Amino acid sequence: MIPGASMKTLLLVTKILAVGLVATTAAAQAPSQPPTPAAGTAAATPKTYALVSAVGDQINYVRQRMQTGTHFEGYRRATLQINDKSIDAAVLRGMDRVLARREPDSQRVFLRLSPGELANVLPENRERVALEKLKAELAKLPQREKWDRIIIITPHYRMSEMRGLASKLHGVGVYIQGMETNVDEGSSPITGGQLAIEGPETKLPDGSAGTRSSKYIALYSYTQIWVLDAKSLAVIQNDAWLFDEKIYDPQSAALDVARQLTPDQLADRFEAFTERAAGRALASTVPVVEAGDLRVVDPPKPAR
Repeated sequence: MIPGASMKTLLLVTKILAVGLVATTAAAQAPSQPPTPAAGTAAATPKTYALVSAVGDQINYVRQRMQTGTHFEGYRRATLQINDKSIDAAVLRGMDRVLARREPDSQRVFLRLSPGELANVLPENRERVALEKLKAELAKLPQREKWDRIIIITPHYRMSEMRGLASKLHGVGVYIQGMETNVDEGSSPITGGQLAIEGPETKLPDGSAGTRSSKYIALYSYTQIWVLDAKSLAVIQNDAWLFDEKIYDPQSAALDVARQLTPDQLADRFEAFTERAAGRALASTVPVVEAGDLRVVDPPKPAR
């Protein structure tokens, strides 16, 4: 069951429907007094959406370090394995909340790619491989003939540094900027121990507005969202969305910025951030009112 789902959504956990594809179905409860269509108009048929997360069960942990030579990058990297399905659950909740507000009568079906399907896939290839595996398994499901759209969120890989974060980030994770560096919102950070006058906007540990700081804990979500026609599995729309939230407490006595949040605080903030990021990605890719052209991101090509 997806933890924390809205009261208007009934969630039923089912068995594996297809190899590598775990399903959770959801049907929005109909209002007790549905509105009566105006005379001469036909009642709109509620749509059915399949929401799919392939973000997986890994949190990438990247920490800035002093760069003393040109042969070593200025970051330490680790991968944290999370085995409670909470990451995919947060992604699905974020998408579900957006659709529940927009189309409360819609039917939502929740699916997740089994994380083991991407276990040995390089970060830069996960986006492409996840989409290929999902399309292959979805093609086997006769249920999709009753669906209208399939919305998938996969990890997205970004080689370059941006907005004060490290290079080579993908999926969801935490970045620790622990040293004073010259950081500009529109350019890459300078790795090292250079004193900065100011840095990016941050938030306080309680989520309220903070100060500008070049030291922070950054939560990030680098994902690609795909909208597929449920019948043909053709990609109708896709876009990459890169979100981050920087946290810094100027009143903290901790010498290490990474210790400004307790593990429980960090876990709670990370889960809430991941959920919001997924919702923003869906809302921005499929807006209620088109406000100009969206960025077009071509489907990923195999790495050479």
